[in-house]
Formats: sequence, C-alpha cells, structure tokens
Amino acid sequence: MVKNNFPKLVKEAEFRYIWSFIYVLDKMILSSTSVPKEDYNKAFKFVKKNAYKIFTNPCFSFKRKFATAVFILSENLYKKMVRKNKEN
Repeated sequence: MVKNNFPKLVKEAEFRYIWSFIYVLDKMILSSTSVPKEDYNKAFKFVKKNAYKIFTNPCFSFKRKFATAVFILSENLYKKMVRKNKEN
C-alpha cells in the first residue's frame, strides 16, 4: 500500500515496521516477568532476518546499526547492552 500510494515514504515505513519489532524485543529483554519463548523467538528472528534492511536504511542511526551488528554476533552481549542502556 505504501509502495503504491506513497513511494517516497517506503524507507520510512520500513523503518517504523522494523523498529516496532526492535522496540518489542528490547522490552521483552527488560521485562521482569516471564516472556513466552515463542513471542521472543518471533521478534528475535524478525530482527535477525531484517538486519540487512537495518544496515541499508538511512532512517536507522549508526547506534542502531551498531547494536544490530552486536545482536547478530552475540545475543547475550546485545542483552547486556540493552540492560546497560536502560541504566543510563
């Protein structure tokens, strides 16, 4: 729909859609309650699958692109980064 009606907004729409999964994933990591494994896995796989789009989309900041690289290399290190960032 965006591609057909608003072609200039495709990158922004893609950014918002992917960002929503990143946001939810980070909230799951920070949650003090148990998160259903299947929900976590869905968000995890989506972000990993869309890493290339994150790297190439100009709407994502360098910080987010770096965090995505860490995410791909080490899930545990990414979790530590999210928790540390929450403290600041």
